[in-house]
Amino acid sequence: MKKMKNLSKVFNLFLFVILSTTLLTVTSCKKDDLEKAIDNIEGKWNVKSFTIDGAETIGNAVIDFEMDYDKYENNKGDFKWALIYFDNTTDALAGEYTINEEGNEIDITIDGETSNLDMTLDKDDLTLQGNIDGSYVIIRAEK
Repeated sequence: MKKMKNLSKVFNLFLFVILSTTLLTVTSCKKDDLEKAIDNIEGKWNVKSFTIDGAETIGNAVIDFEMDYDKYENNKGDFKWALIYFDNTTDALAGEYTINEEGNEIDITIDGETSNLDMTLDKDDLTLQGNIDGSYVIIRAEK
């Protein structure tokens, strides 16, 4: 009986170590994902594809679209989007952005309106997709 109690204690200790290690790994992965997103998003991005409700605008209505994300500090950062249209008119949008803990969503706020976009970020490739002003957009950009 005494051997069974000792075995049970060893098993419980083993289980505790495994669960603690798993929890630390999951927590550090979230932090690593956020830090990776923060490090990679900063800088200028040239938009290669910009669809609105499935219609491509680059090469049609838009001739140039550049996004510039400033340094992310205190859980937020500033951004600027500059668009040049075929009729040589321009649009300059600016606001604030935040990134979720997993590093896979970005909230952009322009003129007090916040849009939540899914974000895929891999060093020099960025994809944002979601609803902005009632339209579904997909933005693909490169550094």
